[in-house]
Parts: sequence; structure tokens; C-alpha cells
Amino acid sequence: VGCMGRFPASAHETGKFDQGDFLAHVYPLSKFIHNDQPILLMKVDTEGNERNVLEGAMTHFSRRIVRNAIIEVTPGRDFWKNVNVTREQVAETFARIANYSYTMVSLDDYVVHKTPEDVYDYIMHATFVQSDVWFTTDAVNATDVEQIKL
Repeated sequence: VGCMGRFPASAHETGKFDQGDFLAHVYPLSKFIHNDQPILLMKVDTEGNERNVLEGAMTHFSRRIVRNAIIEVTPGRDFWKNVNVTREQVAETFARIANYSYTMVSLDDYVVHKTPEDVYDYIMHATFVQSDVWFTTDAVNATDVEQIKL
């Protein structure tokens, strides 16, 4: 409550990053989704833990079972450092997904990235604190991106 969809970004802006201790149970995606079950849309919003979640789902991406994934990316203000992950590791993970013939669209600037190298470079040089990207197996063109902006 009160984050308005911007935690941890809003937490750093207000100086209230420490949310206290709590126990969270973590389960692999395979506990809920069978290996051959298609996934139309996956949403990942894990406050800086996106690399770990995506690595756990990499089998699904490698088999192209995930058709679309919207992933919140948090490169700003050392969020990844807080969970012992480097920007390079996140960029490598995103590039691996692109290597499985996924296209990535930044929902920050609406730029389409079609190669693993472009995806890696984008994550390495991202200047935003927190935004979403969209990975898809579908062909994406300029008209699609204009529709997303609306």
C-alpha cells in the first residue's frame, strides 16, 4: 500500500527502503506450470530479483513456451546490488532470452531490440530507475509499437 506501483523506486525517493524482515516462500515456476504448458503472458515484478526469476524460467524461454513476458527492470540506484546481482548478470540473462528468438520492446522509450547484443547493450546503458520491458515471440513492427503507446 502506498507504493503506487513504484517500489523500490519510490522507497528510495522517500528514504524508506527498509521494509523490515519477513519470510517469503519461493517456488520454481515448474511447481505451477508443466514443462509443455504454453504461457500466453508472464508478468515479472520482483523488486530487483528479475534475474533470479528469469533464470528459473529459462527452460520455458529456451523452449519458446512463453509467448509474452512483461518484466519490470530496476537498474537504478543499485537495486540489483541489494540482491547481490550485477548489471552485467542481468544484461546476460536478458540477452539469453533474446537469443531464443524473442524480441524485446522497452516500455520506457518504445525501442524494439531484436538481437541479443542490442538487448545486452540496452540493459547495460539503461538510465531509468525502474521500467518494464516486453519480450515476445511474435513479430513486432512500428505499427505495433505505436498501438502500445496509446
